[in-house]
Amino acid sequence: DDDEIIYKKQKKAFYFLLTIAVLFTIFYIRQENEITRKLDSCSFYSLITPIRMPDYHTLYFSFIYKGQIIKSSTSLGADDAGLTYTKRSVMSKRYFVRVFCDDLQVNRVQWDIPVPDSLNYVPVNGWGNIPYELDKLKNL
Repeated sequence: DDDEIIYKKQKKAFYFLLTIAVLFTIFYIRQENEITRKLDSCSFYSLITPIRMPDYHTLYFSFIYKGQIIKSSTSLGADDAGLTYTKRSVMSKRYFVRVFCDDLQVNRVQWDIPVPDSLNYVPVNGWGNIPYELDKLKNL
């Protein structure tokens, strides 16, 4: 019967997609945990300068470390930049970035900690912590 064949194919497709979603979630959680572990072992903070945002989910940025401009990128979403974020709003702000000491491409942008306009100097080796207790202003 054709309806039964279609039902079985739909059921197989559903389980296949469910398996892919579970595997993706496991991979994502492991990757995030690994980044957190690395950052907790050795990291510093710097300020990023947004360079370009080709779509609503990718931001290319640079930061300065030991006198060199380091370029990197990150993905972002509503959980990061706010539910109603726009390219313009992301590109017009500055953000702190936490960077792994041994691999400058392993980093995490601190979306929820505001950077005051008056903060323009970054030490050569970055900061060990967010300066001036600005992290206490998180999510305000």
